[in-house]
Amino acid sequence: MPTIRITALTDPERSPSAHRLAWLASDGDGTPVGSAFLRLFTAPGVLPRHRERGLALWMKAAAILHARRRHPQVGGLLTDTADTNPYTRNVNDALGYAPTHATYEYQLDL
Repeated sequence: MPTIRITALTDPERSPSAHRLAWLASDGDGTPVGSAFLRLFTAPGVLPRHRERGLALWMKAAAILHARRRHPQVGGLLTDTADTNPYTRNVNDALGYAPTHATYEYQLDL
């Protein structure tokens, strides 16, 4: 079976705070082979009054377990986290994620 990479994306039709997540599946040469979108019904991350209880860690761990069970052929997961977000970076570190690349976002006002 060919190697498939799952990449987290930003929904281009919404702002980052619009409670939407998107993923792109691509094969070994980078050709897109599938996509998935998820709309969240709560604020992204953990609301301030519920922080420091480990919820982000538990939610992300649950997502990893779900991916492992549903897609055992996938060899790894990629998550995007801003350098300015130490909370999520700490969660990623605790789960064994390692930095792999830098992403730059550009905007063109029309």
